[in-house]
Amino acid sequence: PIARTEYNGILLSFVSYNEFGGAPPEEVAQKIAGERGQGRVVVVYAHWGDEYSTSTTRLRPIAEKFAQAGASVILGSHPHVVMPHEHIGQTPVYYSLGNFIFDQYWDDAVSHGLALLLHIFSDGTVVADEHPVVLTPDGRTCPAVQ
Repeated sequence: PIARTEYNGILLSFVSYNEFGGAPPEEVAQKIAGERGQGRVVVVYAHWGDEYSTSTTRLRPIAEKFAQAGASVILGSHPHVVMPHEHIGQTPVYYSLGNFIFDQYWDDAVSHGLALLLHIFSDGTVVADEHPVVLTPDGRTCPAVQ
C-alpha cells in the first residue's frame, strides 16, 4: 500500500515492502518510481531481514533497487537488532532500527533501538538525526547513554 500526504508543501508518499508476504521487490520498485515520477518524496518502510542478524548481504540488492527507483529514504525493521546503515547514492538506508517497544531483554543487542528524526526536503533529500534508545525491563524506552 501507499499512503500519501502533504507536509509543509512537501508531497510525501510512504511505500511499504514486506518480504514475508507482500509484493515482490520489482513491483514495489515500480510503485516507488511512479510516486517519484509525480514529484513526491518517497519514504520506503521495509519489513525484511533475518531475526537477530546484522548481515545486510541479502538485503542490499533490494535496497539498491528501491534507491535506483527513486526512494528518498529506506527504513527497515524485523530483525530486532540495530543493523548497519549506509547511503546508496543519495538514499539513506537503515536496514533495521532494532527494537523500540518490545519485551526482549535477554541480550543487549535486542534491548536497543534507533529512533530517527528525519529532515525531509522538497528536492527529495533526507537527512537523519540518530537517537539511540534502550528498552528497560520496566517497559520504558529511554535515550541510550552515549
